[in-house]
Amino acid sequence: MMDENRIEGAARNFGGKIQDAVGAVTGDKDTQARGQANRAVGAAQNAYGQAVDGVRDFASDQPLLALVSAMGIGVLVGWGPLRTPSQSSAGVGPPYRMLMGHPIKMGYHSDGGDITVINPWLNFSTMMTGKNLAGQPILGDQALTRPEVLRLATAANKWFIWEDDLGSIEVGNHADLAVLDRDVLTVPEDDIRKTKSVLTIIGGKVVHNDGVIR
Repeated sequence: MMDENRIEGAARNFGGKIQDAVGAVTGDKDTQARGQANRAVGAAQNAYGQAVDGVRDFASDQPLLALVSAMGIGVLVGWGPLRTPSQSSAGVGPPYRMLMGHPIKMGYHSDGGDITVINPWLNFSTMMTGKNLAGQPILGDQALTRPEVLRLATAANKWFIWEDDLGSIEVGNHADLAVLDRDVLTVPEDDIRKTKSVLTIIGGKVVHNDGVIR
């Protein structure tokens, strides 16, 4: 059932457009001003109603996630590229795509070196392609796009560590960056896992330099 704010907001916005037009034609600035105000209020009310509907649908489809999100809890995801598909399904990994479609906070974690490989690009490759290191599909339809995975491993993680000045290149942030040896947004799938940093800067200091700076 559609939230009543969406209906009322749409109606108020439409009425405001008529008032605005009438005021403009007749030169009645008061009518035009009321119309513009009703348009703004109606649009805001409609947007609120859409948000309410979105939360309602989310809670109905994924009640546990809705509860976790409402409690201010996020989800760190990351899954080993050494996993293998089961006999009954190739989709044995986390529901990355489903989680990306919901408002719950989401970031990346490596799962620890005692469980999976340390190299993050092996994990990223699986999340991006849906395949393990043997080339077997293990994520079903839950793989993410390359920009989505990169964001999870950088800017999205700032929420989990309570730091606002990390994870993205912008004024006021720490000077942390890595220069990669290839464009991971365009290289063939099999090349993603081969990615490495040729220059790493943390806090404005060079901590790794593979001949980039001489």
